[in-house]
Amino acid sequence: MQVLYDIGVRVFYLVMWLSSAINPKTKKWIEGQSKDIPQLINKSIWIHCASLGEYNQAKPLISRLENDGYNIVLSFFSPSGYQHVKTPHPFFYIPIDTYQNAQRFIKQLNPALAIFVRSEYWYNHMRVLNENNVPLVFLNCFLSEEQYLFKWYGNWFLEKIKRSQYIYTINDSTGKLLSSRGFTQHSNLGDTKVDHVKGMTPKPIKINFNSEKKKVILIASIEPGDHDVVKILLEKYLGVVTIILVPHEHTDQVYHYFKNLSNGKLLKYSQADEEVADIIYVDKFGLLPSLYQFAWVSYIGGGFNKGVHNILESCIENKPMIFGPQHNKFPEAQALVNVNAAKSIDQPNQILDVLNYFENEDVYTKAEAACKHFISTNDGATDKIYDHLKSNFLTA
Repeated sequence: MQVLYDIGVRVFYLVMWLSSAINPKTKKWIEGQSKDIPQLINKSIWIHCASLGEYNQAKPLISRLENDGYNIVLSFFSPSGYQHVKTPHPFFYIPIDTYQNAQRFIKQLNPALAIFVRSEYWYNHMRVLNENNVPLVFLNCFLSEEQYLFKWYGNWFLEKIKRSQYIYTINDSTGKLLSSRGFTQHSNLGDTKVDHVKGMTPKPIKINFNSEKKKVILIASIEPGDHDVVKILLEKYLGVVTIILVPHEHTDQVYHYFKNLSNGKLLKYSQADEEVADIIYVDKFGLLPSLYQFAWVSYIGGGFNKGVHNILESCIENKPMIFGPQHNKFPEAQALVNVNAAKSIDQPNQILDVLNYFENEDVYTKAEAACKHFISTNDGATDKIYDHLKSNFLTA
């Protein structure tokens, strides 16, 4: 199986190289792979994240490590992390996962500890870390039986993960699954993503969305799969409530699509003054977390594409939320659905029934309370994980 994996890695790189001629994101990734890794401090703590989302999960732990004087280096797989990260620490793309690349990279890096965030499993890098007696831990690990690791063809890969020193899971079901496969070095100490969201500094919002005493529906992180939901909401609520549209990626094409959908009533946030329009299109990056405070209910996109986006930013403001069916990779989503703080829809036209459900004052109040309870019972993971790391894997 390892031979097939190594062949697959090389084929993947070839496909990415060929597609870089027509795909700007792929081109950035290929260019990043060709860059030299900067001079690094020996025996640093290496933290690897797939993208910006995983980096944000790791930020509370990074802050704790910084405060105690540990040197940190970061790596990313995706351009979304590499291109947008703001950090004083050295960062780079993780090399393509061949054995030779991993040997060169880890020899140059010579880390004291490696931390892989969420679901990053790179066989050859894990193998070389093990060969060089470098402790490897996984942060915010979430696993399910549907993943390839638990299929017959993934058992060999699972055995390599078993050689890691520790796995910090984010729920008990992941721990039970690991235990059923012979893992003993794991525990559920919580999800540092909750600490990250709680610690975010709100950005100033120039529009007072509460000024007209109208309800606000926030439609966040909109992807193409969410367009039918947006269309239904505009047909029903445009002019009745204030609608805030926040695309996952802002482009002129996306803006003009929603402007046409709103019959020209759409107003860009960057062009707005302090007055509230019927529908605001947010064309400024980074404002979304600060907008949830104004929402009556939030629809969070991505659930009709590959997966729902960050729902904790709505939860932290005690706002009920709605999202599409693709949320199985996010245990916090199912947990919030279970306590009626969130609702999942399988079809876009179900959005109106769910909004009617939240119109009930008693239902809405209980949803607010459920959000608050979820956050209060899930924060503090960073301190627990840091204390465990310091006791077992970190040297002064």
